[in-house]
Amino acid sequence: MAGYWVYSPHTGGVKMSDSRKREVRRRIQQYAARKLMDKCDRIAVRFRGALCYVDAEQKQPDGRVFLFRLCRLRHFAVDRWSIALYTYSQEKYEPCVYPNGEWTAALEDALDLGTTFLPFE
Repeated sequence: MAGYWVYSPHTGGVKMSDSRKREVRRRIQQYAARKLMDKCDRIAVRFRGALCYVDAEQKQPDGRVFLFRLCRLRHFAVDRWSIALYTYSQEKYEPCVYPNGEWTAALEDALDLGTTFLPFE
């Protein structure tokens, strides 16, 4: 029996170079400065291979920092990213499709979706 190939935007991806990581971090910070600074104190970005993890941080009045995991983005090209949202009910990242029905989108579109459920006021 022959094997079948099935497209999965939530596997594989393209590992990012250091210069691409700097560009992605800069774009995420610019996005946060424009759209999120009234909702959180800081956006944390970390990388692992083809993956980019985005978290929001909010400093509490007692000095503690509350970390809220937002999303995991998978890099395919400069403006092709798949997304998995972090679900606290399952305590893991769950792949999802974008509102337009596509599996991949630009970085800023991914951030729009990833920050939809940001709990901070």
